Amino acid sequence: MYSIGGQQFSLTPRGGGNRGHTMDDLVSGHDRLQRLYKQKLAALEKEQAEIEEALSVLTPNERLVIRARYFEGKSWDDVCRVVHYEWAQTHRLHGSALQKLGAQK
Repeated sequence: MYSIGGQQFSLTPRGGGNRGHTMDDLVSGHDRLQRLYKQKLAALEKEQAEIEEALSVLTPNERLVIRARYFEGKSWDDVCRVVHYEWAQTHRLHGSALQKLGAQK
């Protein structure tokens, strides 16, 4: 009753912070997260390739309009500056691009 309890020793190193995770647990979790990251990256790369393929039917100026407006989030005034066209011509390009993209489906 008055004796000092024995301390438990383990040869398995523990992670920092006294959270009770062994190094094997931490490495396993890291490997799982890396696999998940690689899967998500591959899915995004596939999606990006599909988008680029879809945009290949557009003229260079139509691609500029679509990229500036939807990928870069530019205002219509800024899109006009990018393509060096007036507002009406920029919207004609935009409409033409959307028609071409819609015809692909």
